[in-house]
Amino acid sequence: MLFEQPWIIIGVVIAMMVGGFCKGASGISLALVSVSLAAIFVDISTAVALMTVPVLIANIWQVSSNAFVVETWREYRPLYVAILPGVAFGAKVLTSVDPTLISGIVGVLVVAFAFLIYNQPDWHLNPRTARRIRIPVGLTGGVIAGISGLVPPVLIYMVALKLPKERFICAVGIGYLTAVLALIFFLSSYKFLTLQLLFWSAVASIPMFVGQLVGQGVRRYMDDSLFRMIILILMIFSGANLIRKAFY
Repeated sequence: MLFEQPWIIIGVVIAMMVGGFCKGASGISLALVSVSLAAIFVDISTAVALMTVPVLIANIWQVSSNAFVVETWREYRPLYVAILPGVAFGAKVLTSVDPTLISGIVGVLVVAFAFLIYNQPDWHLNPRTARRIRIPVGLTGGVIAGISGLVPPVLIYMVALKLPKERFICAVGIGYLTAVLALIFFLSSYKFLTLQLLFWSAVASIPMFVGQLVGQGVRRYMDDSLFRMIILILMIFSGANLIRKAFY
């Protein structure tokens, strides 16, 4: 059985709580942090599968109260639709390629994206270029989401559009919702996301939700630069560990 050993359960619970805390405090980083930390205790494919229900719940909560859902969906629909075939391919890679190779790929993604989040480069896309690259961004984001549960190309794209805060949160939330719904569907189709694993993923939503509430509560009191530094260190450590697992 997957969770016969108590230390595995404790490790995954901590990973979900920390990821939920980062989500509540910053609005992002749930999958990024939780997948990389959970992969210390379980294989990377299982870590990605365990994140499906927590990410689904967190982003439904994030999007449901947003006033720009319909408008955002209409505006970026080509990008969101392009995520679907990307996830189909990425999920196939996740379930058929050597887990150690996947571990290395996800580790590199985590470390690279951690530095991007911390440095926050001043990207900017003009409307014409943004429209031209929507489908490639969605497709690439879907492939990465299928492999790792992360959608960094979509997040970077939305950052570069300089959207107002609420529109940005809505746009990223819909992107994650699209990706995770597709991931659940394709992992199930590939006979990887079993009912047992889906059950444990649902259970993992509880510590995630607790962490998210705590993160929201302390967000107003924590210095932004200190918080970003903590997330950076955490993600570099966990990403480096994933890379290590690919070689040893």
